[in-house]
Amino acid sequence: AIAAFPRNKPEVTKKARATLEARGVDVSPRPSPSFNAGIMIFSLRLWRDRKVDDQIRQICEINDNLSLWPRRGSQPPLQVLFSGDRFQSLDVELKVDGLGWDGSVRPSAIKRATFLHWNGELKPWRKDGMFKKYWEKYRYDA
Repeated sequence: AIAAFPRNKPEVTKKARATLEARGVDVSPRPSPSFNAGIMIFSLRLWRDRKVDDQIRQICEINDNLSLWPRRGSQPPLQVLFSGDRFQSLDVELKVDGLGWDGSVRPSAIKRATFLHWNGELKPWRKDGMFKKYWEKYRYDA
């Protein structure tokens, strides 16, 4: 149902995964590789057919009651459902990330990349954001 850039950093603990599985969640059998949900490509048809929204709501409700993870937004529910072999890996050479925290990213890497990811706190629309000039041409003000 989804494609994303792989990474070897599981976002959800074994204990949290076991707790969710015990409550009927279809937990991915392998926590690794995982991915960053900041850049994903998904089939809306498959997403709807598999009722992913309902599954994510269930995971979020369990987390609200048990505090399995205190933060990380959309990452944990997606990791629970799609890590391991449940997502298509995209070529990591197509992206550059860290644009919201890593000042050492080289302009040449940004120019070569197909996908630019401002993970981190310093998003380009913030006053103190980083690498703003690369974002400005895509900016949309409604």
